[in-house]
Amino acid sequence: MRFCNRCHKFTVGEPVFCNFCGSTYDVKLCSRQHPNPRYAKICSQCGSREMSTPQPRIPILFRPVLAVVVVLPRLLCVVFTIGGAALILHWLATDREGQQSVLLLILVALPPFLIWRWLPPSAQKITRGAFSLFIKLCSSPRKGKGRQP
Repeated sequence: MRFCNRCHKFTVGEPVFCNFCGSTYDVKLCSRQHPNPRYAKICSQCGSREMSTPQPRIPILFRPVLAVVVVLPRLLCVVFTIGGAALILHWLATDREGQQSVLLLILVALPPFLIWRWLPPSAQKITRGAFSLFIKLCSSPRKGKGRQP
C-alpha cells in the first residue's frame, strides 16, 4: 500500500502511479514508461521530454505525523460508528418498550415494502409517476385562492 503526498490517499499494492491524482511515486516516467530519476528533464533511454510529474517529497520526520493526521479522522469515525451501534443494540436488548417500538415499525413498514417489491416494473413506474405528480400538486402555490383587496 502506498500513500500519495499530493492527494493524501492510499493506493493498494505497489503501484507506480497514484490511482487518484496520477502522479508517480519515486520516479519520473516518460511516455514509453521508462523509469528516470525524479529530477530528470529528458528520458535517459529514448530522449523524450514528456515526463510524468512525481509527487512532492516530504521529509522523513513529517511522514508519521502526516499519516496520523490522514488516518485519525477515519479511525475516529469507525470507532464512533461501532460504539453507536453497540449502544443501540444494548438499548434494544434491555428495553422492552424499545423492542416493542422496533417490532411495531417492522410490522407497519414490511407489508408496503413487500407489496412494492412484488409489483411488476410497469406498475412501479405508474405509481412513481402518480406519487411525483401528487407531490408537485401539493407543493405548488395555489393561484387565485384567498381574499382579494
